[in-house]
Amino acid sequence: MKITDPIEEYTYPEEWIDRCSFSRKEIMDRISSGLFILTPEGDFLRRGLTTGTTTAGAVKAGILSLSNPVSEVEVATPAGIHVKVKVNAIEGLARAIKDSGDHEFDVTDGCVIEARVTREKGIFFGEGVGRFRRKYIHYNPGSPSVSPSAMDMISNAFREACEETGFDGGVEISVRNGARIARKTSNPRLGIEGGISILGSTGFVEPWCERLIRMKAELVKGIEKLILATGRKGWSSGKKLFPDYTALVIGTYFDRILPHASGRIRIVSMPSLITKWAVERKRDRILWRDPESFTRKDAFRILEKANRLADGVVEGVHFIDHHGRVMLSYEGSGSRARSGSSY
Repeated sequence: MKITDPIEEYTYPEEWIDRCSFSRKEIMDRISSGLFILTPEGDFLRRGLTTGTTTAGAVKAGILSLSNPVSEVEVATPAGIHVKVKVNAIEGLARAIKDSGDHEFDVTDGCVIEARVTREKGIFFGEGVGRFRRKYIHYNPGSPSVSPSAMDMISNAFREACEETGFDGGVEISVRNGARIARKTSNPRLGIEGGISILGSTGFVEPWCERLIRMKAELVKGIEKLILATGRKGWSSGKKLFPDYTALVIGTYFDRILPHASGRIRIVSMPSLITKWAVERKRDRILWRDPESFTRKDAFRILEKANRLADGVVEGVHFIDHHGRVMLSYEGSGSRARSGSSY
């Protein structure tokens, strides 16, 4: 039986498995948890848990602790995997510490997220959680910076705890030193003030570090049809657009990954990061993700630069919006760019 990563759905090469000192069952158990990534050397990288997962754990534990102290809770992630979150919860106050796994530069690693029960019904966000200064996509001014997937996870954990205990109140969520931590993030540039964002498209933190970059560079060598995405939205859209391709999230490490990719390649991404990678004059600008901000010329430059680096052939570049819809497609081999979501 092949061993497949449950988050990105790639299959591990058998030679990597053979190099691991664990039994095949132990490897499968680790991989299926979503918390571990097998490397070409046969050892493991550890994924962390997002601020969304950590917050969901704190919320659930805060409510459950009204009856008894709680040290660990189980929550469901958007990836469909249940994980255990360590907490310190007693008498309606829970604290959970974000663990970013082997990620080398996550500034929110180790931050303390608190959830305190309230008499008022609902889920509230307090000190240390960022808020938008201006309208941004589906957020209005003053809205807390909580992604839809993270909010779903938190709401599910809240509902589960209320159903289990009969609790009929609410919770307030805060982040200790959130405003200070946020200064090290991109929140100030995005118009988010007062704290960090609560995020988590899969519930897991990908452990970006030198070993992960080398692992993905090695992995692409054997893939005949490949989608490269900067993030999860590009990954999801690429899987829908090109279901017979294998999709990988590579962040902005195109310079490191493309020289090892020898098959047919498509880049599916929200346009901001990938445009900054290819178009030098746009690197220091705040690029809003709407069709007017990105041009066919940008897509052509991405395609051109990618094909210079790739061992294989980059067939096309596809810009998507926040809903995963195609904003602009640029096909290689002399094809003209196409706008819109239809193929």
